[in-house]
Amino acid sequence: PASPRAAPAAEATDDDSLECKPKPGRKRAASDGEGEDAYAPPSASDSSSSESEADDAGDDDDDDDDRAGAGAAELSPTRRLPAAMVNEMLSRHEAFFGAAGHAKVRAATVVVFGLGGVGSHCAAMLLRAGVAGLRMVDFDQVSLSSLNRHAVATLADVGSPKAACMGTFAAATAPFVRVDARVAMVTAENAEALLAPLEGSDAKPDLVVDCIDDVETKAALLATCARLGIKALSACGAGAKADPTRWCVAPLADAVHDPLAAKLRWALGKRGVTVGGAELALDADRPAPPEAIDCTCVYSHEPPRVGLLPLTDQQIKEGASSFGAVDVDHFRVRVMPVLGAAPAMAGQALASVALCGLAGAPATGKPREALSKKLCLKLLESLRKREARRELGPKVQPVACTWLDCGVDDAEYVVNDVWRGRCAATRRKLDRKPLVLCRWWRSLRPPRPHGCAWPADAPPVGADALICLAPPLADALDAALDAVNCLDKASMTELK
Repeated sequence: PASPRAAPAAEATDDDSLECKPKPGRKRAASDGEGEDAYAPPSASDSSSSESEADDAGDDDDDDDDRAGAGAAELSPTRRLPAAMVNEMLSRHEAFFGAAGHAKVRAATVVVFGLGGVGSHCAAMLLRAGVAGLRMVDFDQVSLSSLNRHAVATLADVGSPKAACMGTFAAATAPFVRVDARVAMVTAENAEALLAPLEGSDAKPDLVVDCIDDVETKAALLATCARLGIKALSACGAGAKADPTRWCVAPLADAVHDPLAAKLRWALGKRGVTVGGAELALDADRPAPPEAIDCTCVYSHEPPRVGLLPLTDQQIKEGASSFGAVDVDHFRVRVMPVLGAAPAMAGQALASVALCGLAGAPATGKPREALSKKLCLKLLESLRKREARRELGPKVQPVACTWLDCGVDDAEYVVNDVWRGRCAATRRKLDRKPLVLCRWWRSLRPPRPHGCAWPADAPPVGADALICLAPPLADALDAALDAVNCLDKASMTELK
């Protein structure tokens, strides 16, 4: 059956190159699923001025079908479009990022590994954003079962390489983007070659997007990125997830409640790659922590709703290779149930983070799920107790602290948004050990005069005066604050 997008067919060529030269077309009808405003390059039957523009742009007169090679090794030739057309296609992004940010995106080169449910959505949006060059790598083929989540594949693409499918989509959607589609499985041995500059460029890629679902393969790729100094984005588990409110963006070290992220940190550690986030010792002479991999991940902290499907007796008898699985030792063989919308959300989130970062306006996501109201109230009660006993005496109840102007939202903001759920001094994670809120030395509240109570009109203590610390450090800081607060006037002058 013909593809609903009327995209060119994908076939192998002798030189294994992926050529993206879409046939001329017309404005598609709304019944094609693209809407009345969907645009295809003008056909030869259009006005003579359109023909002249197409000829000037260097279009081929040959009407043969487009070709897409499996394992393409060359950069696909780009098709020039009138500048006004390209500018209009990308005008909303330019308005969003501004001229300078948009120019950075247009000059960027990105490599996407894995073109399944997550990677296809991410790659499609990078193409629509008009990056300068995009290398897309995947060894697998489009299957019927992958159509529930793939961004662009249709029934006509079943059996063809996912890389070729995305190359055809690129030709029909953004022919001005240089596309290098590779049908290849990334390994530790070939990862560096797949990260080489695109043809005609001497610069390494600006960004790598890892949408692979196998831990060992992800680790091999990210370890190579760390060695070459290439920034990476990584997608964690999207299978068996459904809740759109549970998606987070964070450094790999801070991804919590995601089994794939935990396994990936372990696999990278085996390869000697530091992911960062380790708790630091309280030692003035401590060595500087090793430089961590520059990897941000998109993950969901939602517990999996379903488990892997069991193998049938026939599958067990015949072996993995007999029912479509790749016969590689570390590849998962059992099937993961997937709601098609979940990988789409992950892929779109990756594209958003990638484009904002490339434009110089990085997105700042929460590194963990929101704190529960119960935990926030517990942190605030501990803070009131600490404040009351430091200011009014060791036996004073927390209710006596009337100068604290902080609520549940303030506690959530300080712990998660400011300090990323970690101790400000040691990086201790809130998940592993308790942390507390306390006042830091640059509080807006003035020092208490020696032997005097706080004046009634003293300004309250707000969220801007709080810090997140491990309990022993908070006690030490309180002692230092108390020493400063009890200084007499002469000592205060000397201190200043």
